[in-house]
Amino acid sequence: MLMPYILTINLIFGDDNDSVDGRCDGNLIECVSSNVSLTNGDNYDEISNAFVGTNQDYSFIQLNPCFEKISSVIGKGRKLIRCKICLRNQNTVLKHTKLRNKIPSICSEGGTVPRTAILEAHLTSIEHTESVKVDHLRTLAKVDLTQCAPLDKMFSNQNSKRALQIAKFMCTVFNDAMRGTLSAWSWPSREIAFMKRQSLDINKPCVKFTVNEGDLLYITPSNHKEMLNCIVNSDFQRIQTKLKTCLAISLRVDGSVDRTQVDNIHVMAKIITAEANVELIFIGFEEPESKGAGGYYNAIKKCIERFMPWTDFHKICSSIVTDGASINTGSKNGLWSMFNVDKQNDKCPLIKIWCAVHRSALAWENMTSNFTYGLLYAILINWRILVHYFLKQIKDKTDQERICAGYLKFLTDFDKLKLLCLVTDLGYLYSRFQKLIQGDNILMFDIEDQLNLLKNRIGLLQKSALPGGWIEKFSNESICFDASIGHYKLNGIDIFKTTQSSKSHRRKIHHLYINDRKSFEAIKNETYASILNFLEDRFNSLEWDDLKPLKILNENISDIYCYIENKNISVDLLKVVLKCEDWESLAISIARILAIKPHSADVERLISYYNILKSHHRSSLAPETIKNCLHVKINMCTLSEFDPREAVLYWLNLKKRHDKAHPMAEKQSWYQGVFYEADSETSIKKSESKQSFDNQHLQEYIQYLQKDNKFQ
Repeated sequence: MLMPYILTINLIFGDDNDSVDGRCDGNLIECVSSNVSLTNGDNYDEISNAFVGTNQDYSFIQLNPCFEKISSVIGKGRKLIRCKICLRNQNTVLKHTKLRNKIPSICSEGGTVPRTAILEAHLTSIEHTESVKVDHLRTLAKVDLTQCAPLDKMFSNQNSKRALQIAKFMCTVFNDAMRGTLSAWSWPSREIAFMKRQSLDINKPCVKFTVNEGDLLYITPSNHKEMLNCIVNSDFQRIQTKLKTCLAISLRVDGSVDRTQVDNIHVMAKIITAEANVELIFIGFEEPESKGAGGYYNAIKKCIERFMPWTDFHKICSSIVTDGASINTGSKNGLWSMFNVDKQNDKCPLIKIWCAVHRSALAWENMTSNFTYGLLYAILINWRILVHYFLKQIKDKTDQERICAGYLKFLTDFDKLKLLCLVTDLGYLYSRFQKLIQGDNILMFDIEDQLNLLKNRIGLLQKSALPGGWIEKFSNESICFDASIGHYKLNGIDIFKTTQSSKSHRRKIHHLYINDRKSFEAIKNETYASILNFLEDRFNSLEWDDLKPLKILNENISDIYCYIENKNISVDLLKVVLKCEDWESLAISIARILAIKPHSADVERLISYYNILKSHHRSSLAPETIKNCLHVKINMCTLSEFDPREAVLYWLNLKKRHDKAHPMAEKQSWYQGVFYEADSETSIKKSESKQSFDNQHLQEYIQYLQKDNKFQ
């Protein structure tokens, strides 16, 4: 039924279907209310999922889904019955059974005969009741265990006051990591400001705020760092589970040098979860230990191994997105070739993507020589101001008179001004194209559609001006000729318009075949042709021609579950395909295409947030702290949805805590400007340090004089 997609699925997914189940660990915990598993030969209705047997014992089994049928060891005779829950918790059964060191037959792998009396007695037995409790506790999270398990509940009640205080602190620390500009050093002062705000009463005279004993116990910068670490570590297992159980992973990598000249490799991953949800995961960043692609590769590997083994990761990873640097795209020693070596034994091939935004930036740079659209727009919007400024500089005969005269000549040349408007209009179209191709929901197929749309718009510019653009505005301006001075005037400013015959030659000797007096139309056509040719070379759609059959599922594929004819590939389509187990290969192929984002703009945003965190005022910020902040910012939920209980439980179990109050807490340096004691303590330390410094220099000077016999 899916024959038209066999070639494409093999390209993305591989030709061995065993790789689908290669990521499943098989240790799934069945819910107690799940259906009874039936063996071949039973009368089972696949549509209604109902057992049709008439035997009274088997009907009893149907009403109690904790039982399951198994075949006899001999392979003949009646089917046997066993309890799934007691089989999973045999240690609990041994603790409560009457016969010590002997598990009842119904709780063993062999099972027992299906008699109603045996089954009813087992359901009311103490070993089954306790096994159900243990099985239920096994499915709970750590936080829920503290409310259900008796021993954990006792400890939880004892720590409730401290846990409530730490949970409030965790919310503040979480928000600090989300903002990125709030430091751990300023956190204590912000907490004291909150306490003072809570104690204010506008109807009473203002008095000096004093804290109670023990209120400052955990409010220190070091505890801020520890709480942030607990928030991330408590969330670490959730990210690991997502990466291990996802349908597809697309890796995106980029390097950047920060303010302290540290070259970091930043790694992110776009994943398609088992529920067909698209998520962006921050993996980490590392500094390469060696030069070249080898150090680059090892840094990425180190980031990945924080979450899962490298061998497991590259089995799931289906694509990688980088820029076009030779360290990435080198055919022999590049990063892509190193990944290909790791993928040789895998059935899933690796799709390499050169970031579309970087490609388009190269095309624009080739045409404008590093002039950005923002710069051109600023020149035109402030044209009158710039002209008056250069005129004033020339009139005052400043040191920059010659330079200003050159700029003024450029800004008042009719043809050059019109050419500037042309390039600005083209830059507007190109900037819109770049914004569209770096969207979060764009696929590789959309790049070709957006590129064709850009080419059509550039082609229209050759025939008519851009509606609302600068060329149209320049053409509508009233340009009049002043016969008294022989110049044109634009909004009261003199501009000169050179005719074709009066243009000077660019070379002294006349060329027989090439005219060096180019008109505006010739330059315009050459500019359009240059950008179109460069786009055609950089964006070659043949790279993903083999994947185009999956863009639209044209084949009529339908059964009792769903109908997906003529549907564009999307997340909604993937959710429909996942409902049918027979389409697992198609579902994973679609997931791997959806995971491919044809740009690395999200990594560029990550680097921007990294630079916000590590400002010149916080240049000594530890890499681990930056990683924790980035994890909270990208991988975790919003502040309103944040549940601090997991982090508080992790913090309580991290080490033994004490409630000892520190009488010198108000004198700590991070309370400067908050408590008088901290300000006075700091001033005393500064004066003592200055006096000690002066005394030390005096002693050194005396020793110098005594050594030269100049001091008696």
